[in-house]
Amino acid sequence: MPSVLFVCAANRCRSALTAALFHRKLARAGYQGSLRAESAGTWAKEGLQSPEPVLQAARQSGLDLTDHRSRPVRANLLQQFSLIVVMEAGQAEALKIEFPAIADRVRLLSGMAGPEYDVPDPAAMDVAECLQLTGELEALLDRGFEQILRLAGRQLA
Repeated sequence: MPSVLFVCAANRCRSALTAALFHRKLARAGYQGSLRAESAGTWAKEGLQSPEPVLQAARQSGLDLTDHRSRPVRANLLQQFSLIVVMEAGQAEALKIEFPAIADRVRLLSGMAGPEYDVPDPAAMDVAECLQLTGELEALLDRGFEQILRLAGRQLA
């Protein structure tokens, strides 16, 4: 099955939101169940919930992250995905160095939609910044959706 793993640092904010937004986008496009999409973090601790401002911003955006728990990237997890989408160039570099077997599958989220740039974590981690981040992630997914589908191996109808 075509698959994409969204990766950030702690897997409690950016990658969790991106995976939830991507699932919603798949459902709206009629692709629900045809592509596996999950998230993980390069420095994630296992089993942590997203911070309250992220949960609130998700709810206000029509998403539910209450069941999300963080997990770290591991070689066996990375091997399961046809595309690995990261938030920052440093994350891409780290994954390519530590896991060279998956280097050709690592891409920057912004690069799916246009010029590459790092999508940083919210500095203050308040609801307003998390909502702004959610909007930015959704815009990147809107512009890069077909590219992500293609690279993940999903044939477009």
